[in-house]
Amino acid sequence: MTTLTMTLDAREFKDALKKIGAATRGAALREALMDGGDKLQEYIQENITGQDLIDIGNLLNKWTVKPDGDTAVLVGTNVEYAPIHEFGGVIKAKAGGWLRFQTKDGSWHSVKAVHMPARPFVRPAVDEHKGDVSEAVGESLKASIARHTRR
Repeated sequence: MTTLTMTLDAREFKDALKKIGAATRGAALREALMDGGDKLQEYIQENITGQDLIDIGNLLNKWTVKPDGDTAVLVGTNVEYAPIHEFGGVIKAKAGGWLRFQTKDGSWHSVKAVHMPARPFVRPAVDEHKGDVSEAVGESLKASIARHTRR
């Protein structure tokens, strides 16, 4: 009868786990989450372009991705009219005045209120691309693990 014996050294295994732990927290985790946030921002901007929500480019170009502590990132914009495009609503003239604006055909309009339909660009990006965003985070962590565990 032939016997095959294999010995595993637990110290080597523990060292490898420590390296993986180091590769998936702190700066490495923040970098991976930022990569995911960047990917989400790309999809948001694609949706803005696809819906032709571009006038002067603020809604398209004024996005930030920034860390929120060690385990999250914020993807957002401070463009004041982003929520009305995302959720829809009514824009009313102030103090009983008029809203005056020009449409793409060049004609001018004066109205008391404008009913804006919802034209979501953030929610569809999140809903339709969760997997792609998670994959971007995972790929970044995978690269970090590979860097930390090379001998």
